[in-house]
Amino acid sequence: MAATAYYTEAFRNNAAPDSTVPAGAVMGQFVQYTAGANTYTGDTVYLLRVPKGAVLVDVICQWDASGGSGTLSLGTCIANSTTGLWNSPTVVQATNIFNVAAVTNSAGRASLSGGFTGTSLLSSALLGTTTALPLGYKFTVDTGLYITFGTAAFPNDADFYFTVLYFMDYGADMATDVG
Repeated sequence: MAATAYYTEAFRNNAAPDSTVPAGAVMGQFVQYTAGANTYTGDTVYLLRVPKGAVLVDVICQWDASGGSGTLSLGTCIANSTTGLWNSPTVVQATNIFNVAAVTNSAGRASLSGGFTGTSLLSSALLGTTTALPLGYKFTVDTGLYITFGTAAFPNDADFYFTVLYFMDYGADMATDVG
């Protein structure tokens, strides 16, 4: 079966802050995805977009205990390099945030600082070790975040919760109060 792309409303609508948000204020974006009956290996879910100038603080994901197992890869994309639109994003790297073995018959969670499947600690070798996007990474263009289901499909009706934490850096000295 060919891989299918799913888009959350947060990704389509780009619910990101505008330039009036104070620099240095930590912000979070949250999205939930519930897998349908036809979710297969290799499918992607485009979760949300972070704006240019966002500095990565953490990425947190959680899944419920729905059965099955597989891998979840979290990567980045940009607007389509030909059209400039977000309806068919250009992949930057599919696993540059993390690639985690998710045993979804046991609830689990992962972040750049670690995670668990049920009560088993996920190996830190799987989390946040790809040096492309370390904590404190500053996005230089508007960037989308998405997951790919690896070795197994995400089970029907399984819930996936995703939060990205970041602050805005507009390039000025954030210690200076211009007001």
